[in-house]
Amino acid sequence: MRQASVFLLPSIVEGHPQVLLQAAACALPSVAMSCYRPEYVVDGKTGFLAKTDAEIAEKLDVLLRNQELRVEMGFAAAEHSKSFEWDQITRAWSEIFEAVVAARGSRPR
Repeated sequence: MRQASVFLLPSIVEGHPQVLLQAAACALPSVAMSCYRPEYVVDGKTGFLAKTDAEIAEKLDVLLRNQELRVEMGFAAAEHSKSFEWDQITRAWSEIFEAVVAARGSRPR
């Protein structure tokens, strides 16, 4: 991946494709199908999400022809991937659990 310029995931049967996060961490803009709503790709910012085969080909062509856009989206992808680091995820879950416990503590039993 580190030698690639773009990451393409044309599959329509992925549940939660971790490979998109791996690509983002390698500063690769991705082109993927939107049908499984991957949270690792921010459409138009870190790559493109397509609804059809024709659209996925079109978006891939856009990235392959525009180096400046590839670099810009790749940088954004790398930054976005940081929001999925374990420290941030565990901090977010901890805040959610603390809020739930605090809310339960204020309700009469």
